[in-house]
Order: sequence, then structure tokens, then C-alpha cells
Amino acid sequence: MRLGTTETLDRDLDAFVRLHAARWNGRGESRLLALGDRLGPLLREVATATTDERVRLWVAELDGEPVCADLSLVAGGEIVGVNTGWDDRWKRFSPAQLVTVRKIEDACARGERRLHMGWGTLDYKRAFADGDDPVAWDVLIPAGRGALRGLAAYGPAISRYAARAAALRTLPPATIERARSASRRVLRRR
Repeated sequence: MRLGTTETLDRDLDAFVRLHAARWNGRGESRLLALGDRLGPLLREVATATTDERVRLWVAELDGEPVCADLSLVAGGEIVGVNTGWDDRWKRFSPAQLVTVRKIEDACARGERRLHMGWGTLDYKRAFADGDDPVAWDVLIPAGRGALRGLAAYGPAISRYAARAAALRTLPPATIERARSASRRVLRRR
């Protein structure tokens, strides 16, 4: 288990993108992978723009090969998990959980007070949680020339999530379950 450094940044970000893509292969949609070839350069730009470890990339290796990579952002004593990727061949060893334990140990040693596990409600996240603070909004689109591109890229996803949230608030549970079952059938066919 190791924390990425400026010397290992390129190699570690490549491992993160590769492992994250492999994890999502055939499982649906990843907001990060929706960036396509822009993901790697964007992560490099964000990571190199900060010099005080605001971007942390934990990597678990087995015989020198990355089997899990966990990307987080840090500010004000809080860590926010961005996403994790792992090699399914090693899933039975729970690499994401092992990295989370190491991330928590490191946070405690640094005196940080909170770890937000990031988007999604996976069981391993619940195992570490002592609370649930729902995210009200999770997309930041910078002002300026890139705003229109950002809106074009994220607008459809924002609309989908808003429609989903509205449906969950208003539809009866039986209707929601039928929709989820239909969605699972469609994903299995793909």
C-alpha cells in the first residue's frame, strides 16, 4: 500500500484510469469514464495544480502490479473519495476495503477529522460509515469559456439524476422496483 507521489503520478494515474475502466466494463455508466480520453489529462492537471497533497492517490500493489487505486480530494481537514478502481481478479481480497483502512489510518495520523466515502452506497462503504450525509449537488462547472462545454457534457447526466430523484420522491415503491428490475434486465442483455 502506498500513497502516490509526484514521481509516481503519471504511472499511478494511468493505473487508476485502467482499473476504474476495467471495473465498469459491462456494468453501466461511469461519470469519470464519460470524459473519454480527456480523463487522464484532466486528472493530471488537477493533481499537478496543487502542491500540498490536496489530491491523494492510494495504490495497492501485488508483486509490483497495481491491483487497486483510490483517488481522493482533501481540504479543510476533510477527505472526499472521488472514485476507486480495482482488478476483479483480486476481488476476494477486498482491495478497496484494504485501501480504505490505510486511508483512514493516514487521515488519523494527519489529524484529519472526516472521510466522505464518495458517490454511491456500496456495502464496503457502509461498513466503515458512522453517518450518512447525502450530497445535494456534485458537479462543479467552471465559469468562462469552458462553461458551455461543461454544461453540454454534464447536462444530460444532471437531467437524468434530477429525473431519478424526482421519481424516487413521488412514485410508489412498487413502481420504482419494477423500473429497477427492467433496468437490470437491460443491463444484463448488454
